Amino acid sequence: RIPDWQPRSVLDLGAGTGAATLAARELFEHPIGAVLVEQDPDLAAAASALLPEAILETQDVTRWAPVQSFDLILITYALGELPPASRTRVLAAAWSHAQTLVIIEPGSPRGFEIIRDARRQLLAAGAGLAAPCPSAADCPIPANDWCHFAQRLERSALH
Repeated sequence: RIPDWQPRSVLDLGAGTGAATLAARELFEHPIGAVLVEQDPDLAAAASALLPEAILETQDVTRWAPVQSFDLILITYALGELPPASRTRVLAAAWSHAQTLVIIEPGSPRGFEIIRDARRQLLAAGAGLAAPCPSAADCPIPANDWCHFAQRLERSALH
């Protein structure tokens, strides 16, 4: 649990089944009002079943038009599904309506490039970053390399 900051509102862009919102609800102590945007009807149905109290918008994230700000905006495994120009627009809209923005992409060379591009865009917009690098300096990783590390996750056996 994170006691010092408690978001009251979450927007999950490209929500899929709503897994990122579920994780946020586990992490924070207070109830979180959630809006999920997902274009795939099957994934949206799964999200609705898992998060019946959430507001679900079944639409393409590139057509999402923000009408309010959110304490926390999540974009998990969604930017990589968009063409670069759409990524830029979605990221700009999300940043302009977020107190805190979390972006997660696969730990791969392509995922790293997407995160590096998002990092550049957010720094240019005046964002302060916590991760993957809290520095406001240019990423020192060469263009033909990628930033990654091994992290083992302990998994308990299901009984």
